Amino acid sequence: MEQVIAWGLMPEFPEIGRSAWVKLIHPFEAPCGQGTQVIRSLKLKGVGLRDHRGGMHYPSNTVYRRPDAHLGIDEDGVFCEVWSAPAPMGALALNRAIVEYTTARELCAVGPISEVPLFVYRYTKLEGFRDDSGSVSDLAVLVAGLPTDSPVRADNLVHYAKQSPSVQAALRGWARAQTGDGEFDWAGAQLALWGDYGKRLREFHGCGFYRHNAHASNLGLGAHGIFLVDLDSTRYKLDCPPRTRALQAVRDAATGVFHVIADTVRSGELRSVEHAMSIHRMLVNAFLRSYFPEVPTRAFEDLEADTGLLTSTLWEKWDRGTFRPSGWAQGISGKVGVENPAKIEYQQFMTERYAYMTQGLDIPALVCKLMPGLARISSLSTNAYEVGGANSVEVSEAADEFLRRRQGANHP
Repeated sequence: MEQVIAWGLMPEFPEIGRSAWVKLIHPFEAPCGQGTQVIRSLKLKGVGLRDHRGGMHYPSNTVYRRPDAHLGIDEDGVFCEVWSAPAPMGALALNRAIVEYTTARELCAVGPISEVPLFVYRYTKLEGFRDDSGSVSDLAVLVAGLPTDSPVRADNLVHYAKQSPSVQAALRGWARAQTGDGEFDWAGAQLALWGDYGKRLREFHGCGFYRHNAHASNLGLGAHGIFLVDLDSTRYKLDCPPRTRALQAVRDAATGVFHVIADTVRSGELRSVEHAMSIHRMLVNAFLRSYFPEVPTRAFEDLEADTGLLTSTLWEKWDRGTFRPSGWAQGISGKVGVENPAKIEYQQFMTERYAYMTQGLDIPALVCKLMPGLARISSLSTNAYEVGGANSVEVSEAADEFLRRRQGANHP
């Protein structure tokens, strides 16, 4: 493992991005909740970059800026647009590695909710990363244990038809273990996936955390269901003002509902299915039932108009086929090296891909439109995170004000 971190051995990157994967020859048991969990492979986050052409690059302090905006909540409870913090290209800032490590450690103390944190390595001979505030952080690698023999994640399950035969076999095995069905059924597998995510998000909030990106690529597929990965943007609820804590939980739930719909629409799996809208509604309800188990199911009907409109909007905009970036030739990029110009192209590629995927849609506004309905549902709920403390009238007013500001700024 240390040879891979030092690039004495070439890391294996299953997908584009900065996380490598190592299958263990000798699995071991790690503490988890009141028992143990068998660790079968490792995730090495921040060990380098696999770019859009398949080229491999050393970790560096070159700035990478995620092109996507999110719905945020400021200290006064006002909705706002926020952007992910810039990150070192193919690397992980030490402070963010520590956030992911400590978050996963607390979650694992409760049960198999997340990846299992093992080590944080610091690069001592690489130049540190300077963020927008001017603060400098060393580059680091987070090593986390995974209870899986394969690097597949939930986004592979969502996009099942596009996977290789070996990946599909692994996905069928996971779905069979979760549903008990002998034959693979895509919709049934999604019900298991998103229902389990609702449960995990509730546990995540119950442990006192907020801000989880519900994109399916941030969900692992384990023997106990899904587990959370890539937790470096997580925040602790005591770090935000009391009046905004319930709002943060509702915002996470709204983001979850958005991704239940958006990820499955983008997959194209339901493109020719006659009852696609009904399946989307079933998936949303599976998530809501797991996140709000004490709330009567009929209360979820309050959200159906909003989710139906979102589904129709995304189908109209996203039924576009496969992303084909302009200006990039097929094949492997040049030699491995920190100065490879393909790394600069990677930023451009990701920005262009995001623009293609969103088709000009205002994603923070779409999530915001779900907030009033979810606040009304949450008013019927109570849990350790005070999710039921969100005032639905105030949320509706805050959402209306945010949307007015977005329209005034000429957002679509």
